[in-house]
Amino acid sequence: MRGLHPLVCVSCIATAGAFTRSNIQAMDERHCFRVALRASPPQDEEIGVGTLISQAYSILTVDQLRDLLRKNGAKVSGNKRELVDRLEGQMMQLQHESPNIVRPNKISRRLSNADQHFLFQKYMQMTLNELKDMLRERSLKVSGRKKELVHRLMTGELAAFSDSRAESNLEWIMLASQTMTFASDDDTDAIARTDIEMPFLSGIMFVNKPPGWATLPTKQQLDDPNNATYPCLSDSVKKWLGVSKDGQEMMKRALDDEQRFFSFYSSQLDEKQRKKWDRKAEKMQEKLETFEPRPCHRLDIDTSGIVCVALTPYALRSCNMLFERKSLGGADDSPSSVGVQKRYVAIVDGELDEEQGLVEYPIGKVFVDTHNEWACEVSGSEGAAFIRPGEPAREFVPESLRDASTSYQVRDKLDGRRTKVELMPHTGRGHQLRLHMAALGHPISNDAMHCERNKEPDKDLNNGKLCLHAERLLMDCWVPSDGVFQLSRVAVDSPPTF
Repeated sequence: MRGLHPLVCVSCIATAGAFTRSNIQAMDERHCFRVALRASPPQDEEIGVGTLISQAYSILTVDQLRDLLRKNGAKVSGNKRELVDRLEGQMMQLQHESPNIVRPNKISRRLSNADQHFLFQKYMQMTLNELKDMLRERSLKVSGRKKELVHRLMTGELAAFSDSRAESNLEWIMLASQTMTFASDDDTDAIARTDIEMPFLSGIMFVNKPPGWATLPTKQQLDDPNNATYPCLSDSVKKWLGVSKDGQEMMKRALDDEQRFFSFYSSQLDEKQRKKWDRKAEKMQEKLETFEPRPCHRLDIDTSGIVCVALTPYALRSCNMLFERKSLGGADDSPSSVGVQKRYVAIVDGELDEEQGLVEYPIGKVFVDTHNEWACEVSGSEGAAFIRPGEPAREFVPESLRDASTSYQVRDKLDGRRTKVELMPHTGRGHQLRLHMAALGHPISNDAMHCERNKEPDKDLNNGKLCLHAERLLMDCWVPSDGVFQLSRVAVDSPPTF
């Protein structure tokens, strides 16, 4: 056949990286299912997944499609069109989860990987009618299946999204959430009968904080706004939400959904609870005039990773409650486990004796020169504190000492001198992870504050920056679903750079 292109393995699309004419020709011939690309692109032009999928429909048999779906643990029932749709959904999801995958041509030249992931998740959570309304506003076609509408939105009118980021020179990026589980009706009813408040998903946004950024304005910045020591994530996000088209749309959606959520939640309560809730909702509405979006929790300036930002007063109030509870555990969806769970990844000095463990040294403040610093207590006397192991003991500031608990799990042993670990804080004390690992004798690499030998950072390791990153956040919230809100557990992921 004239113009027949080399065969491509459909089952390996998600892991093969960029597909160009040159590297397709070099692919191994051992793969079992292949698709003939009938259009022969220029030597280095990227080939979209849509092209591969459409050809898979006409070439692969139903049995072959089902075999591919079984390998990925997906359902295999339905006709051929349904199988192809399911396969396409899996491949699109894998593309958006992997930083090494080439997106369809029209999108890949305009949007970053994180932008595409965020937008894909945002539109897939919308109903068919909501997508069509957005397409009508942009004078775009509204016919087709949901994935076609999503793709049309992403390719037709989203250049402004990446343009607004480029014009603002943003260093932080937005992160998408993924719904993990839905609570049972019994659990939802139980939550409604308590004072536990939870945010609704569109009332919050998740961003990736770069190292060297303050989560909220520092004291120095508040004293002298024109001479900030560090860039401020809160200020940057607030500015983007106010001036960019997508930020303004996000705020409008959050406020609109908040009204719908208030009405929905009120309808779930008995008369006495409803009156109490309605009064609370009115107070939240009164705060809108002076409210400014802001992070619900902090990361240390040197720490990178996921930060949750509240877009409405109610979202801030409810998120604060959840982060204070910090009691979410495992896969348990019972009301008693409602909360958040944060997981960090770090590189620490040396090799740990145990593969996993629990650190429970209390943490408080000590006065140094002109200010307080976080310190760890390991003697059990509730009086001797250290900021760096080996330094003379100091006295805690009265009533500042609090219990602190951190779980650790070895993930990988590196070059005999360092170890990559997962860290899970069960409390939220200042510098908790850094102090606890230093107390074990394995300080986090490039942590000069809590280890004297790290005063000179290793420039070859994470560019000399602290090797601590908030890589996963599990959070319970209300998610819009078919016109109502469902109590759900969502996950946000941000892979580390080290």
